[in-house]
Amino acid sequence: MLQVQVSRRQVAQTAGIAAAVVSLAQVRKLWWRVKRQAAKRNAPALPADADVLRIGYSAKKLPSDIDHIIIGSGLSGLYLAALLSKLGRKVLVLEQHYVAGGCTHTFKDKGYEFDTGVHYVGQERELTAMMDFAAGRQGAFTMSQSGAENDTKIYNEIQVGKNKYYFRPGKENFIGDLVAKFPEEEAAIRRFFREADSSSNAMTLVAAKQYMPSFLWSALLSAPGPVRCITNRYMKRTLSTVLKECGIKNEELKAVLSAEFGDYATVPDDAPFFLHAGILGHYIQQGAFYPTGGSDAFAEVLMHPILESGGSVLVRAPVSKIIVENGRAVGVEVKGKDIIRAKCSVISSAGVEVTYRKLLNEVDVQKMGGPPQSLLATEKKGSAHHVYGFIGLDGTSKELGLPTHNIWSFPSWGKDATPDLTAVWKSLTTDKDKVPGFLTDDAATKVDMPCFLSFPSAKDALYDSRCPGKSTAVVLTESRVEFFGTPGPMGKRGDAYDKVKESYKELLLNAFHRHFPHLKSKVAYVDIGTPWSNEHYLGHPGSYGLDQDVDRFLDHSLQMAPRNVRGLYMTGQDYLCCGVFPQPLIAWITLSKVLGISSLDFWLLFGDFACSFLRRMLPGALPARQ
Repeated sequence: MLQVQVSRRQVAQTAGIAAAVVSLAQVRKLWWRVKRQAAKRNAPALPADADVLRIGYSAKKLPSDIDHIIIGSGLSGLYLAALLSKLGRKVLVLEQHYVAGGCTHTFKDKGYEFDTGVHYVGQERELTAMMDFAAGRQGAFTMSQSGAENDTKIYNEIQVGKNKYYFRPGKENFIGDLVAKFPEEEAAIRRFFREADSSSNAMTLVAAKQYMPSFLWSALLSAPGPVRCITNRYMKRTLSTVLKECGIKNEELKAVLSAEFGDYATVPDDAPFFLHAGILGHYIQQGAFYPTGGSDAFAEVLMHPILESGGSVLVRAPVSKIIVENGRAVGVEVKGKDIIRAKCSVISSAGVEVTYRKLLNEVDVQKMGGPPQSLLATEKKGSAHHVYGFIGLDGTSKELGLPTHNIWSFPSWGKDATPDLTAVWKSLTTDKDKVPGFLTDDAATKVDMPCFLSFPSAKDALYDSRCPGKSTAVVLTESRVEFFGTPGPMGKRGDAYDKVKESYKELLLNAFHRHFPHLKSKVAYVDIGTPWSNEHYLGHPGSYGLDQDVDRFLDHSLQMAPRNVRGLYMTGQDYLCCGVFPQPLIAWITLSKVLGISSLDFWLLFGDFACSFLRRMLPGALPARQ
């Protein structure tokens, strides 16, 4: 009887503790809501027809009592701002460009709308769940699937020499299509994908690095154990090495399996295997998708929770300096004159290069231990610099037959029928002090440029309603900022710059016509974006930030919360990897640093997210796709 009474007493105590915890959580969440409502009432009013992506900076638009300032409005920065806003924090996001969104923004010219950095995204169910949680409502963000219009679900066309290969979702579909083309390589292909499946823990390790002291990270890398094993097997081995060790002999098959290296701009001979395996795995189950309404949709759905909590996202607001006082980041200087202070923190989403080289003074950088080693290595070697060809066509995508999938085009160069992708890509950039021959004289008219082609107007289900009778293609290739010289200000960059730009215009148009010769008469608009365009709008010429080689991923000095400067945090692609999908994950990691990993607010919000996310992963839980 006594045992029964004790047991009942323990159950009652446990129930009481659980009820108290639940009550505390509800009270805390109520407090978040009260803070959001109060901040909204005191926020500067916006015109009813305001374009929330283009609210220009002025002192009268600044919120009062700012909790956090975020520099840069890329996806990770905006997602982090939305998460902080859910907690009742007042967030100010400052963007130097004339439109918010970072590399997810679009631009319009002559009636054509182009994306700049979002060409396709995988894992649609997971991404829409993450975006809807941040937006605060289900169905806020939807996507269209590549290949859905003809039920092929093809998302990539790989052209190697004169041969074409198609990627479609479903692992067995993907492998089966390759085996049908290369039956003698079946065992090697399956071995390669088994290796790819086993490599996922490597990215988890890169994230875990943010929570380890330097001595522990060094010890784990050097001592026998799982960390060293994962590092040696999946991070230090390159893509080319794994292809060879898996027994793949056909050079064309190697090129097909390597083709998507352009998504992170590190050639197969240098690319960490786990990074490429992550790209393959990202698309292989569900295929590829594109945001309904264009890539601006990312910023648009995240903007509202920020504004609803009394925060602001202001464009044309170039931050010239992060202000550090008594070892603490307390605010920023805008346009070289206006000082804006934050009560809690300053968070840079502008990238490692911009933050360390332009926003922090040298004294503070040295207090933090100096620039990260991966930044010094990238500066020495040089990072990926893209050239963009923006092509506008008369006629809708359906009328012109533009595909919803991408084209990775690797024409044969030199004597070999099958291109070595590492050699071909390096030939595009040669040495930074030597302009390649295809940019001299009239050579551009005769060269088949390796490139990537995407068709935003065909991928977006709502494009025709915004730009009736028009369609677009984006053609990308690799270059170096040094090839364009040292130009003057925007619009006045000199004859040498214009000449190189004109050569690339010829090269990229030729590449488009190589695939769509019947559309020559439909081309009505062409513009070229150069690495100096990136410098103007992003603050750095490289599209992907730091070089994505093994040293970058193992660099412990690359920290979101640098030492010796309190209240300063970093977010963005440099801290995990590039691409759309990783950015919300990076924002969550940064949030844990800003609030503290033991913070009740962090775990309550993360618990809400986990419950929402898991519900969305249940069969039949998603809203209908557009």
